[in-house]
Amino acid sequence: GKYFECNKKKSCGCGYSNVEINARIINGEEAIPFSWSMAVSVRYDLLHNGNALMHVCGGTILTNSYILTAANCVEEIKGDVKLANLTIAAGIHRRSQSTQIIRQVDDIIVHPNWTSSWNQNRNDIALLHLSEPLDLENNAFITRTCLPSQVNTS
Repeated sequence: GKYFECNKKKSCGCGYSNVEINARIINGEEAIPFSWSMAVSVRYDLLHNGNALMHVCGGTILTNSYILTAANCVEEIKGDVKLANLTIAAGIHRRSQSTQIIRQVDDIIVHPNWTSSWNQNRNDIALLHLSEPLDLENNAFITRTCLPSQVNTS
């Protein structure tokens, strides 16, 4: 297989963290504020009134209009009424931060081969389309994630 090495000195127009990466979490530590600018909070409004936002999963900014998340987080949110209560929050370190950038999700695209059986979660990915694009050019706290330029087909 191919491996894609993270070259932190190369500017690729996308977000990367300037923190030391450890392959294991031992006695977890709080992340350095705003060090993961490509991460978002995927939220659902339980009461449908803006007062009961619940963090359901994390997500990753792929483009200014698409967020990658896990299919199991959004599988039950279907139909216009439920979809209207799904948002993402970007540019935050703490979920309660007042400077967060909120975007409404207007479409959910779940991987067609995703299975939700209890013993396997193959293809557990989904794309969230935002109703309004994120401004990735003028905010230092939000960036798209870096993706490899090649596809490993072997």
